[in-house]
Amino acid sequence: MDLKLGDGSGITNNFRLFVLDHVRQQPSIKASTSQERGQCYLTLSCLVPKADWVTYSWSRGISSHPAPEDHWLQEHQADLQLEITKSGNNTFYHCNVSNAISWGMATIDVKPLCNYTSKCPLCTRHTRGARDV
Repeated sequence: MDLKLGDGSGITNNFRLFVLDHVRQQPSIKASTSQERGQCYLTLSCLVPKADWVTYSWSRGISSHPAPEDHWLQEHQADLQLEITKSGNNTFYHCNVSNAISWGMATIDVKPLCNYTSKCPLCTRHTRGARDV
C-alpha cells in the first residue's frame, strides 16, 4: 500500500493477509495406553481434520463438562503424555482446538482406559467427545 504525505513524500507498507476458516469438525481424541509395573501411561492425541492455523489447549477436571475450576495444563500441542494413578479423581481431559474465529472441544475420561488388575501391554481406544466411535 502506498501513501502520499502532505509534503509529497510517500510511504510504502506491505501487509500479509490470512484468510481463516472456522474449525470445520469437532476434534476427536485418540488414546494410546501402556502399563508397566502397575503404572498406567497414556498418550492423548487431539485430532482435527483439515484444520489450519489452530492452537491447542488441554484442561483436566472431574466432569465430562468443562468447568471454571478445571485445571488448565501448560501443554499447548496436539499430544499430551500422562501418568494416571489409581487414586486420581480428575480423570476427564478436555482438548480445545481454536483459531481466531472459532473453536471445538473433545473430552475423554481416562480412568476406564487404565486396567489396574491385569497387564495390558498396549491398548488403543478412539473417542469423540465422551462417546466411543
